[in-house]
Amino acid sequence: MKKFKAGLPGYNGVETFRPRTLALMPTLVSIDGVNITHDERSKAQKCQPEQSCSMANMILHSRTHPFRPRDLRCHFISKYYEVHTNDPLGIHQPKLDDIYWMSAVTSLCLSNVYLTKLPDLSNMICLRWATFDNNCLTHIRGLEQLVKLEELSIQNNFLTIIDGIENLTSLRRLNLSKNEITDFDGQILTNLTRLTYLALDHNRLQSLAKLGRCSTLIELYVGNNLIRNIRDIFHLKTLSTLLILDLWGNPICHEAEKYRLFIIYHLKSLRAFDGFAVEIQESGEAREAFGGKLTPDFIVEKLGHSNFSEIKQLELPQCAIRGVELNIQFIALKCVNLEHNQLTNFSGLIHLPNLKILCLNYNRIESILHRTAKPRVDNRGKPIMENVDNRVVLENLEVLHLAYNNITDLALLQLTKIPSLRSLFLQGNEISKIEGLEALRSLRELVLDKNKIRVITETSFFFQTNLVELHLEENRLRELSYFDRMIKLEKLFLGSNKIQEICELEKINPLVCLGELSLINNPVSRKITYRFFIAYRLPQVQILDEQNITEDDRLRAEIYYAESS
Repeated sequence: MKKFKAGLPGYNGVETFRPRTLALMPTLVSIDGVNITHDERSKAQKCQPEQSCSMANMILHSRTHPFRPRDLRCHFISKYYEVHTNDPLGIHQPKLDDIYWMSAVTSLCLSNVYLTKLPDLSNMICLRWATFDNNCLTHIRGLEQLVKLEELSIQNNFLTIIDGIENLTSLRRLNLSKNEITDFDGQILTNLTRLTYLALDHNRLQSLAKLGRCSTLIELYVGNNLIRNIRDIFHLKTLSTLLILDLWGNPICHEAEKYRLFIIYHLKSLRAFDGFAVEIQESGEAREAFGGKLTPDFIVEKLGHSNFSEIKQLELPQCAIRGVELNIQFIALKCVNLEHNQLTNFSGLIHLPNLKILCLNYNRIESILHRTAKPRVDNRGKPIMENVDNRVVLENLEVLHLAYNNITDLALLQLTKIPSLRSLFLQGNEISKIEGLEALRSLRELVLDKNKIRVITETSFFFQTNLVELHLEENRLRELSYFDRMIKLEKLFLGSNKIQEICELEKINPLVCLGELSLINNPVSRKITYRFFIAYRLPQVQILDEQNITEDDRLRAEIYYAESS
């Protein structure tokens, strides 16, 4: 190899990077487009392949201090003792062949000594703090026995993977920045149950997926890597103690919309992000921008994947959703359940062409599309419909659940935009008048129980000639006028209304397909002649108030009316 390109920001600023690279690849003539100098070749000659560390050098850089220094300048303890103390091994001056001195060592700093492999440290059983910065290490091996190690720094080497540290269960701080790490075994971090500080900045990581396994992290530095997918941040949501995060220098910083607010919203424990404190105002802005919105990112977080075109069903009840932003990516979606949320409209769902079932019970739905302003009203308080958008949406939607939404006006609900509806559930609302259904000519089932409907008008069901089942229980009906248009109606439920007169029942006689009728808990149902009248005058009815009408019932009814005449 004649030319080498590092391709990562920050490397060329490290003084020893070029000679160390040249030592590993002596045939190079240029690095990152800059020719190798004679001085750099001279420096590179100091590092020979597989060069380790002499015993004398290890003694020179070892310390036996038993306690952590009480100094705010201390970042990594082994580096601190190397700089601020000049007494290697304290008062202990061993012979070079005396290996027992190693058992007393607590701090070791072997930086800038051109190591290509770690020395044998198996006898340093009390080692707590170690640094191997600015060397030529390509792997981490030889530390397996150092179970008391609390801090380890191998910054600015040539590591491509993380290995050999899975047994270091006492480790609290780990610095592997400025290497060439592309991936690692996530189980390694799972084993490091005391790790609170991890630096992996200036590497070649493309994902944050495995970092979520280190649940004790307080500080995480992964700036200047190759992370592009903003959704990778979801893997860090398991880090409930994370206070400091640095991602600056990754592609996502510039490619993701509202990058900073997105991270702050999803990682609520953060106190500092990308070198700046997280302000209270920013947290509020993040909630406003991303809180309560059903977006593709939200779905990735909940489902753990982004195969949107394969999702057929979505169940997200009780998620405090107040807005929806789904698009044509969800082409296969057929069923959506968003019960018990905070939606006021479902305009964010209108781009789902194959949606068949939509459940929005227990929301605050006012209309299909967002209403920007309150409609003007006439002198009777009736909304004036102007500049109406009549475009059809959700052209394949067949079942719509809108129960318990405090709906007061069916016309403002804009149901005319969904002419494909076959089943509509509106129970538990505040509806007083049936209107706005004229476009729903395919409707088969309509549920309006527990509303405030007093009368059925001539236009209420004028176009519902295909309706098969109608529920109007627990309303305030006194009359049964204008039911005759529903010539295909098979089931009619009118329980718990205020129907009193037997003559009202005559008005539903034109419903020749009516097989089941319920008038339970109406005043009329308590009259002696009630059941006789139905059995005699409405012979098509087979079930009354959940009980079959038998031949004996019809015979007794005939006898009763024969004797009465």
